[in-house]
Amino acid sequence: MNEQARAILNEYYRRLSADPKVRGILHRIEIGNANLADTAALSDRASDLLGELFGAAILDIPEDVREAVCEGLLRERYDSMNETLAAVQTALDEAQGIHLTPQKAPFPTERVQQIAHSLLDPNAKPETIRRRANKPVATVAKSFHDDYIRTNARVRNDLGFKCYLDRVAAPGCCAWCTGIAGRYIYGDHPADIFRRHDNCSCTVTFENGRQRQDVWSKRSWDAKDPKEIERVASRPAVMSRQQAEQLQNTALSRLTLGGRRDIIGSEGVNPMIHAIEQPIEQQHTGKGNPNAILTFDVPLNNRQQALLEHLPEYDSRVKVRKREVNMADLAALTAKTGHEFAMFTRKQERLIIRGNAVKVNISLDDAKALASDGYRWSGHTHPGDTLNCLMPSGGDKAVLEQFPQKTSVIYNSKGQYATFEKGV
Repeated sequence: MNEQARAILNEYYRRLSADPKVRGILHRIEIGNANLADTAALSDRASDLLGELFGAAILDIPEDVREAVCEGLLRERYDSMNETLAAVQTALDEAQGIHLTPQKAPFPTERVQQIAHSLLDPNAKPETIRRRANKPVATVAKSFHDDYIRTNARVRNDLGFKCYLDRVAAPGCCAWCTGIAGRYIYGDHPADIFRRHDNCSCTVTFENGRQRQDVWSKRSWDAKDPKEIERVASRPAVMSRQQAEQLQNTALSRLTLGGRRDIIGSEGVNPMIHAIEQPIEQQHTGKGNPNAILTFDVPLNNRQQALLEHLPEYDSRVKVRKREVNMADLAALTAKTGHEFAMFTRKQERLIIRGNAVKVNISLDDAKALASDGYRWSGHTHPGDTLNCLMPSGGDKAVLEQFPQKTSVIYNSKGQYATFEKGV
């Protein structure tokens, strides 16, 4: 980090540590009593201060290092914010008996570079350069908190947690912010809920509270104990034979499977989409944990077993409601069978495809067709119990490139998972 950036950061941390509200938040974080509203308030204050100091110093920073200083300051704020969020999220989860690894949203390199480059505009007046170094930089810094919330709410929703997004309007905010403020169930939230303009101090947080949703029956329960989190009474989607036949005639029926640790391949198998026709009445009694299945050969839980019965062989596939299956369930199926499974999601429905011990194949054209039909690649599994199983192959990355999303996940047989990104 260069001298100018270091000088700004020294003053930034000095003033931040002297702020009474910030000190209070940091104390709550230290003793484990903070929540995401606290981290949002910390992000707001820290980001505004960083923009203020950078805007005041920008004209004294030589043009040949302005971009580097801007990117360095924002990278520091990004790392610090994500570290703080992970600590708070972990404490909140542990208090509820939830054991998930907080996910770090990708650094918005393009957005940061655009702002940094705007500081070199030869046609801009000095006051314009100061403004660009202040409010837009603060806005991007605040977005690091938003990006974390968006990423982790999505991951937890995919795992079956009943998540809520809360947008709180700042005092004196604009009419647009006032209109979008509110509490929303994840998936039913406004598309622009994370949008913010310069000078916007509204906050967005998420919570899965003390409840996880039953992904089959839509019931919820307090999740004080890990065993309760896994308790499920399930009822899969019911499709008529005619609906199943119609699905076979869609582009999805052209999918093929094959290719080791790699969802690219060329094997041609006539696909078949199975309709789940029988409801499940039995309650889950603590079965279905991927690690326990792998280590102690405990049974699948009832809904996982029902799902597996409708995925009996290589290239079997089934379409269900979104909340009826999550990636942890696919990890359990992999632990039981030693086979790979892939999941694609479109709005409130999921397509699950079974592979075999070494492959789950889809051609690039098929991936493009899925993306064109509005599907997102939620993730897939790799059999095995090591962290090496979580490494994406070149084929995995090639398939991801066909979808508009930036990331997907890989689960191993123990239920551990890792996110992989395009171009990484």
